[in-house]
Amino acid sequence: SCMFSDQGGFWRHEGWGEPAVLNGVVHLVYAQHGTGADAGDVYYIRSTDSGVTFSAPFKLNTDATTRPQWQPNISVSPGGTVFAMWYDGRESTSCAKGNSGVPCYRMWARKSTDNGATWLTDMTFSDVVTPLPGQSDPFIVTGYAGDYDYGSASLTKHATSWDDGRVAISGASQQDTFFDQEAAGGVTPTPTPTATPSATPTATPGPIQLRGQKRKVNGMNTVRLNWTGATSSSIDVYRDDVLIATAPNAPPFLYTDFTGDTGRAQYTYRVCEAGTQTCSNDIRVRFPE
Repeated sequence: SCMFSDQGGFWRHEGWGEPAVLNGVVHLVYAQHGTGADAGDVYYIRSTDSGVTFSAPFKLNTDATTRPQWQPNISVSPGGTVFAMWYDGRESTSCAKGNSGVPCYRMWARKSTDNGATWLTDMTFSDVVTPLPGQSDPFIVTGYAGDYDYGSASLTKHATSWDDGRVAISGASQQDTFFDQEAAGGVTPTPTPTATPSATPTATPGPIQLRGQKRKVNGMNTVRLNWTGATSSSIDVYRDDVLIATAPNAPPFLYTDFTGDTGRAQYTYRVCEAGTQTCSNDIRVRFPE
């Protein structure tokens, strides 16, 4: 269970990651041993039916090295952006516990702006390649580091913390807790293999009836959709002819769209039997200011 077995058994890491859920879509990031000498890679799986079934694992780190990626966490905002962050050694060649002169890892991250359907490219999150911090506290087991990093999100930001060794005392790299945040908004991502985006469907006559209610939530344009008449297990939700989510077709037959916008806007919504062109009526929702 230790990430650095060659350091006398250091950095407690079980690999199980963290879950996050929004509108029946379940997200999970975790780490597992990589190929050959690669000590760890970070993977993501997604369920669109409240955890009944999951997608095939998708590797979030895209480096071509055998350096480790480990201990990821994840958060999902009310607006449907997903943010995963992990410890990443791709920029270093070795690690030496407590040695302030040997860079070891930086925090890397990856973001989705459509509730995990597609992902932007992975990116650096912290601003320093930190040494591997030691554990110099005589009252704590010397192998302890890591264990309890968790991401959280609000309407406007994703927040997370990590174990950082950039600050040295008497020449030795020590454990400190560092914190940073990522805005909950984002640009449209390049599709990745986690899902194949559906083409915009042409609605065919069907029994699905869609209604919508608008409101402001902490200033954000928010639309609650309610439908009847669908028979599939899941529903594809379209805003302005773009697939934004796949939601369970189960009571109370609701999906809430936190648009991320705060000002004047107009949206057109449609829901369809998942993966088909059997769709509801279109509804138009307008926020005047």
